[in-house]
Amino acid sequence: MNNMRRIKHSKLKNTAILYELLMRQVSADVVSGNMDSKALTIVREHFVNGTEVQKELELYQLLVNHKFNTESKANNLVEAVLTARTRLNSSKLRKSKYAIIKEISQSYNTESFFSSNIPNYVQYASVYKLFEDKLSGEPSDPVDISKCRHTLVEHICGKSTARMEAKTKVLAEFERQPEDIRLLTTKLLVDKFNQKYNDLSLKQKSLLREFINNTQNSLKKYIESEIPTIRKALTDLTPTVTDKVVKIKLTEVIKQLEHLTKGRDVKDENVAALLGYYSLIDELRRLSHGKK
Repeated sequence: MNNMRRIKHSKLKNTAILYELLMRQVSADVVSGNMDSKALTIVREHFVNGTEVQKELELYQLLVNHKFNTESKANNLVEAVLTARTRLNSSKLRKSKYAIIKEISQSYNTESFFSSNIPNYVQYASVYKLFEDKLSGEPSDPVDISKCRHTLVEHICGKSTARMEAKTKVLAEFERQPEDIRLLTTKLLVDKFNQKYNDLSLKQKSLLREFINNTQNSLKKYIESEIPTIRKALTDLTPTVTDKVVKIKLTEVIKQLEHLTKGRDVKDENVAALLGYYSLIDELRRLSHGKK
């Protein structure tokens, strides 16, 4: 009989997941035209450089975003991060998380808010369990803890997941088809895309094509190249807005542009946020022309 404690993962106490969900909500608010995003206010209030919650977030991100080519280096990184976690003030961290959760529950439907899928959920959950194990004075289930460490080491080393392997098989099968079939398939997909997203602007269609057709690296470069253009457009359009509150929100939205390229990979919510920025620019231009 195993008397060892099995650590349960908690979304509400996982700093990285709280941050990811908040940033996803910010993106959703921007896309829907909500310029008074409470999620953005929570992020700007709590995830500030020097706070314990920001320090812990950075530790999560180190283990999820950093890559090494050997398991020994990956294990060394895990150990270094676990040691760094013990130096944080747990009392301050606990109070910050309580405040964040309280503000989320006051502004959003918590069931809906916490039901969103997180791309790196398994990795974040593994980090949470390792942190809890490191801080606890009680013995934890060694099998469960070993699985968590193995999950992170594999992720850090960039080993293929079953999903990636399946995607590779599909692409390989497609490439084995005759050229005329490949061309016809591509044309059908493009026609389907254009039909479904007919109402999107040229900029939005261009972004989605980059998202579909290119690698993470090229997509990130594309988004990075778009940020200065978007920032300039929003900055130029801000003086045309007469509402002072909206002007303040626009300034905050412009600052959030930098978050689009943070981290190693571009996530779905980053693309959604960029689509929202394009819509915002189009709407501001429409309103500006209407005043003339």
